[in-house]
Amino acid sequence: MKSTFWDRFAKSYDKNSSINEELLNLIRSYSMPDFEVLEIGTATGEMILSLAPYFAKGIGIDYSEMMIKEAEKKIKPDNITFKVEDATNLSFADESFDLIFTISTLHVINPLEDVLTSIHRVLKQKGTFIAIVPIVNHNWFKAQFEKSVMKSLKFNNYDVEEYISCFEECHFMILDHFTSIDKKSEIFIIKR
Repeated sequence: MKSTFWDRFAKSYDKNSSINEELLNLIRSYSMPDFEVLEIGTATGEMILSLAPYFAKGIGIDYSEMMIKEAEKKIKPDNITFKVEDATNLSFADESFDLIFTISTLHVINPLEDVLTSIHRVLKQKGTFIAIVPIVNHNWFKAQFEKSVMKSLKFNNYDVEEYISCFEECHFMILDHFTSIDKKSEIFIIKR
């Protein structure tokens, strides 16, 4: 998907989103003061900025140049940087990050195997990868609508078992997975 698709939403993104405390607390619980952290699909940077006090260095990346420009406008601590980056071909050195997280991003990146391979390469041995992916609504009619919208946008429409299979094929070990409190996402805790 072209970055211009996401560029259209950059200026209004923060008005239509908010920090999910459940996800914030979960990610924070896996961070340590000396960690280097990467957020893939940072958008305007709200989550990584909120987590900044809990690690040594954080980088937020997004495919959309306009999203990163909006993130850069915010007051940010010295330990946070933002970068336009293609998640399927990360420019970072091997084993650069202790913790990598992504929220509602994997379903929009194709091919999924390429981004997972790239994440695996830059995640340190015994590092943690937290993947939060949207799940299709359990109401049959609404689920059919969501699937058709996702298909028309060329988004990945994986179910939980398909994500598990992709993670395992890319040499990750799934420690846990569970549905978020709001029942909109599946949360995977993964190790390299």
